[in-house]
Amino acid sequence: YYYDANSLYPFVMSSLEMPAGKPIAFEGDIRKVEPKAYGFFYCKITSPGNIPNPLLQRRIKTKDGVRTVAGLGTWEGWVFSVEMDNAKLHGYQFEIIRGYKFKPELLFKEYVDKMYSLRLQYSKDNPMNLIAKLLMNSLYGKFGMRADQSIVEIFDKTIKKDLTKLEEMITIYGENMVDIVILDDHIIILRNNLSNYSYSESNDLYHGLDVN
Repeated sequence: YYYDANSLYPFVMSSLEMPAGKPIAFEGDIRKVEPKAYGFFYCKITSPGNIPNPLLQRRIKTKDGVRTVAGLGTWEGWVFSVEMDNAKLHGYQFEIIRGYKFKPELLFKEYVDKMYSLRLQYSKDNPMNLIAKLLMNSLYGKFGMRADQSIVEIFDKTIKKDLTKLEEMITIYGENMVDIVILDDHIIILRNNLSNYSYSESNDLYHGLDVN
């Protein structure tokens, strides 16, 4: 059998709560004080010994490099509280060591509902149907984009302005430079892109992720 869920990711975004607000750091087992505490917890995790399909994944170093495994045993790591509660139903045990607490909110319901209703107003051969669909489906992926992508910059050694920019870049991003290639009169710099996160007290928002 093959099943196609209608707008699965937008449905999840509109119907399930997500972490919101300013994070509150804590030490110790917060569930002993707040049984329904919601957020990301660093825990000592113990899996059941005989579960046929382990639920929780973790990254481990192997002789072939870092790999993602869903294995058995006991380890320490970060887990989302909702994922933790689900794993408990299948026999996992957790000792919460520390973490960050958030408020659960339906952040995207209004947006998704509006885009979905707009899509239903037009037939599939109308461009507005596709535009509404792309706006609705692309939002989830944009928030999941990696912010630490590489940047390639090219400077002309014969231009004084370029040399000045190169010196400024080395001063600011020197530690993040991955490679330097000299090609005739040009210098090619490959460096890591670092997100510059800042907090606005007046707006109570974090800024810095360069996606739109």
